[in-house]
Amino acid sequence: MPHWNYRIIRKYHKESDVITYHIHEVYYDDENMIEGWTQSPVEPMGESLEELRNDIVHFLKAFEKPVLTESIENGKEVLVSDEDV
Repeated sequence: MPHWNYRIIRKYHKESDVITYHIHEVYYDDENMIEGWTQSPVEPMGESLEELRNDIVHFLKAFEKPVLTESIENGKEVLVSDEDV
């Protein structure tokens, strides 16, 4: 079943030679393979304090998973897990 979660993505900025870390929504297919992610980082939000708190809890769960790194493979942008390196 397709699903998504928050993940930390490492980005290398060639022009400034700096690495930054951001939280993105990452989308998975039926086989749990990454099929896409938000281009821009996301920020916690909610329509109530409780919803905001719950969203922040989900953000924190991203720290329990391997960091993903943006990479180019066969001319296509992909995410590679630290576990795969």
